[in-house]
Amino acid sequence: MKPYKFEIPADLFNHLLEIIKDKSVPYQSDLAGNIKEEYNLKKYCYLLNDFILQKINESEDMNGFLQQMDFVAPNKQSLKLTNLWVNFQKKYEFNPFHNHSGLFSFVLFMQIPFDMEEELQVAPGRGNKDIPGHLQFLSLDSSAKSGISENSFPIDRAWEATGLLFPATLNHLVYPFYSSDDYRITISGNVTFNNEM
Repeated sequence: MKPYKFEIPADLFNHLLEIIKDKSVPYQSDLAGNIKEEYNLKKYCYLLNDFILQKINESEDMNGFLQQMDFVAPNKQSLKLTNLWVNFQKKYEFNPFHNHSGLFSFVLFMQIPFDMEEELQVAPGRGNKDIPGHLQFLSLDSSAKSGISENSFPIDRAWEATGLLFPATLNHLVYPFYSSDDYRITISGNVTFNNEM
């Protein structure tokens, strides 16, 4: 299943730019990233909840995935954004192979401090597998030569104010970048069934 790409409205994007200034709750110990600056933004879930649920509803793939959950929850349940955090990724830092908890996850691209053309010129993989700064999704696939299906996204400055939505169990990683000393800033979160009565 391919992740679902969407745009972030300007008013919401500007609001999120203010939220990410809140560095009061460090979050490195709870995340997979080899990233020094990661912060918990869970208290702001309410601001993104309706927007993210709308994006789930817009995607046929995500709705189909949700319908497969009927065997877990045969009575239709609502969804809720239950976790939210921000990553301030610096040059050479990376997010290793991992997945998330819950049903759905997303990443919002707030600031990407490089263009892919520049990145490809300075990255050490030139002429080989050119994937610096890429977000890559991996899944088992018996039809693939290696048995693993790769879906790579060349995330650069053009991706700012967009997001990707995907099933939380979809394995993914973020490769390091090399051409900028500024932060690559992303917001991520997890959506689960709303068990509140």
